[in-house]
Amino acid sequence: MSDEKHILLLEDEPDTRAMMEAMIRSGGYRVTAVETGNAAVTAAREDPPDLVVSDLNVPGLDGIKFIAMLRHIRTFEAPIIVVSGLTRERAAQGARDAGADDFLAKPVTRDVLLERIQALLNRKS
Repeated sequence: MSDEKHILLLEDEPDTRAMMEAMIRSGGYRVTAVETGNAAVTAAREDPPDLVVSDLNVPGLDGIKFIAMLRHIRTFEAPIIVVSGLTRERAAQGARDAGADDFLAKPVTRDVLLERIQALLNRKS
């Protein structure tokens, strides 16, 4: 169980959060799912994840600010994947500029999400 990778999921929409959490868990990962950027910052500090999956349009501290905040924590090096309904190139570029490693447009399939997670975890190790 200690080899199980930990994924932090930030998604404010309950049905989408539950679906994405189930998809990630089906890949054998441990998931901490939260609905606000502030809760995500707290979760990342309390139990540092191996990878983050984040929406952009969330209440309070939005996804871009959350990602930028993580990237300013010296010890935080986990890859970040943005999964967002904001498909404009500007949104993707903003996420990358803040420090995201990958950007996927919603709706995302289980296979694509797990493939990207695994690729980034492999690259990190």
